[in-house]
Amino acid sequence: MALTIDSVICPGCAEELPKRNRGCSHCGYEDNDRGRLLSLRELAQLPSFPDQAGAQFNGVSPRFIATAIAAAQGSMPIHATAITSCKNCGSRDLAWQTHSVVRGAAQDGRLKVGEVVCQFVFGCNHCSETLAVLSADRVADMMNAAQNGEASAP
Repeated sequence: MALTIDSVICPGCAEELPKRNRGCSHCGYEDNDRGRLLSLRELAQLPSFPDQAGAQFNGVSPRFIATAIAAAQGSMPIHATAITSCKNCGSRDLAWQTHSVVRGAAQDGRLKVGEVVCQFVFGCNHCSETLAVLSADRVADMMNAAQNGEASAP
């Protein structure tokens, strides 16, 4: 899916969620004030955020929200900053791993397509700190966009 102003983006793991949600099914992040995570359009319509350094809205930096809204509106390019060392221990021994989660209760060893979620996890080999998580769906979207010559999603 392409990021739009009506997208719902989880601040915990940056996964795109359905508009009707009860929080993030990937990382467990939830909005305790409203019972669901808001779309970028809904966030943009909220009253102004405090300007103090370090101020947060529901545990999320206003800068994160403003950046996601700007990216969805196409008013800024999306660039990922390279992670070169662990924020926890400073080690440079970092690697990508794969992680699969089974969301459904498989009966007779049969899983439905939507019951298995694959993620790429970037972490520290020294202290096991998770530094980034990217869903396989997002990777597939980026690969399809590149194949079709489109601008890739984040």
